[in-house]
Amino acid sequence: MSGTRSIPYILATYLSFFDSTSCERTSNWDQCGCYWAEWQSWGTCNSECNGAHTRSRKIWIHHQRPGCALDFDICVTNSDPAWDESRCNAFCYNGGTSNGYSCSCVTGFYGDCCGHQVNCGNPGSISNGNLHGGTFTYGSTVRYTCHSGYLLVGGSSSRSCQLSELWSGRKPRCAYYNSCSSGPCKNGATCTNIPDHYQCTCTHDWSGKNCDVVNEQQHQDLQDDLDRLCDWSRKWKLSFNASKCKVMHFGQNNNLSRYTMLDNEDDYVQVNPVTEEKDLGITFEPNLKFDKHITNCVNKAQRVLALIRISFDYLEKDMFIILYKSIIRPLLEYSTTVWSPYLKKDIRRIEKIQRRATKLVPSIRMLSYVERLRALGLPTLEYRRDRYDMIQVYKALHGIDDIKWQNMFELSTNSTRGHPWKLIKKRCNSTQRLH
Repeated sequence: MSGTRSIPYILATYLSFFDSTSCERTSNWDQCGCYWAEWQSWGTCNSECNGAHTRSRKIWIHHQRPGCALDFDICVTNSDPAWDESRCNAFCYNGGTSNGYSCSCVTGFYGDCCGHQVNCGNPGSISNGNLHGGTFTYGSTVRYTCHSGYLLVGGSSSRSCQLSELWSGRKPRCAYYNSCSSGPCKNGATCTNIPDHYQCTCTHDWSGKNCDVVNEQQHQDLQDDLDRLCDWSRKWKLSFNASKCKVMHFGQNNNLSRYTMLDNEDDYVQVNPVTEEKDLGITFEPNLKFDKHITNCVNKAQRVLALIRISFDYLEKDMFIILYKSIIRPLLEYSTTVWSPYLKKDIRRIEKIQRRATKLVPSIRMLSYVERLRALGLPTLEYRRDRYDMIQVYKALHGIDDIKWQNMFELSTNSTRGHPWKLIKKRCNSTQRLH
């Protein structure tokens, strides 16, 4: 081609993203001075992964020659390519495998580029419990636990996220499993915890849900015992004074049954019911609060304390210890394992006697109560009562005293360090169970 000639051109683009087109030279190629220009840059990839991009090139034509119009078909047919296509972004996310056209995802991932992970969503928390695990994608596992005093029921303790984007198993719940701690079973019954409730196993003398209903057979058994006692007294001519025999009813659900026995004239008379009775020096009441007994003990101790104050002008520590331990403290500690107080007002009333007594020693009168006890080598009365209770429990558990402790105590089944005589502390809803 001459430099004085103008050489217009036509751009052949023929772009296609699906089919490949090839171009061949025509017989006019040399006559029209056709030739290809350099390839242009590759275009943008049409996909994030496993896509394609194209490029094109120009063709020059000398259109001023005879028969050489500005037409692409003058120079080429469908043989030589005027454009080119190539694969791009041939990769996959999250460990997927690419063949250049598509991805093969690993288990738990999906999408054209394996960019999406199977997610089951939050399985939800539970009341009175905890959800452990913060990842909710495929293969993840969550675990449920309950707070102290609750039991996991109604579902699975652990759940896994599946390919279906659903959690395996069912969501559990935490049921209350400490109902026996309130002491609902009465009269020596055995309490068993069950989810959200409890079950009482009653002794033969009691029935009802809480074993608080007295069996009629129990009343009949007591009356039969009285009848046999009366038959014995009649046989041996040793009649009882029925007017001095009394009956006291304990418990809120007691039906206050009547009992009879023979008097001196061989007539059956009703045994008198009472609300207060003194037995072996202890005053009993139906509510078993021992309020009157504690009052009597405190009044006696105060009278003896006043007598000592009047009788002695001066007391040394040794003299006081002998007097206090021999004639005052025994009045406050006789059979405390039976009537040991649980109300703060009663505990303070009894402790007040020792507090006042320690002030009888002039050399320590100005000290505080705790310092006076330390100077005299005395513990508090409350501490001594607790100590007596522990000694009595030890005797019962080890068979030193012939007591059926199974009706009063329950051994702990927790396999912790220490001795095997640990007791379960039950909650008491009535005063009858506090002693």
